[in-house]
Amino acid sequence: AVAEGRFREDLYYRLNILECALVALRHRREDLPVLARRFLEDASAARGRARALRLDPTAEAVFAAYAWPGNLRELRNVCERLALLCEKDVAGPEDLPEALVSAGRAPAEDGPLRSLEEVERAHIGAVLAHEPNQERAAQILGITTVTLWRKRKQYGLP
Repeated sequence: AVAEGRFREDLYYRLNILECALVALRHRREDLPVLARRFLEDASAARGRARALRLDPTAEAVFAAYAWPGNLRELRNVCERLALLCEKDVAGPEDLPEALVSAGRAPAEDGPLRSLEEVERAHIGAVLAHEPNQERAAQILGITTVTLWRKRKQYGLP
């Protein structure tokens, strides 16, 4: 923004006391199980559950396959939702949000033909999983950011 003249250079240097580069969660997959377990423990305790909610291996695989464009906040929100809505002690993929499960699902090559709406939803979800910046995702898709917002709302995408 400074280079483009959209942000004052002197103000940038006043605010830039300490730079801290954070790596996106999708690039730290090895941290995902530990973080998910901790968020599930915290969310379970906050809701007064007798035991901390856990993920079964299939749900863990869905977590591992998902790109987490919302990073830690999205992971925490999914864990809180699970602790709130799941009545069992072990959550499976059926307890996860559909957007999370479908984003990690590979399209079936020999499966039945899908509707244009299903293909569009899957494609938009895949682009958003790899490009969390809404403006760039809209450019990749060849649509406006307003159209992308409407499509995300229509399909329940994060």
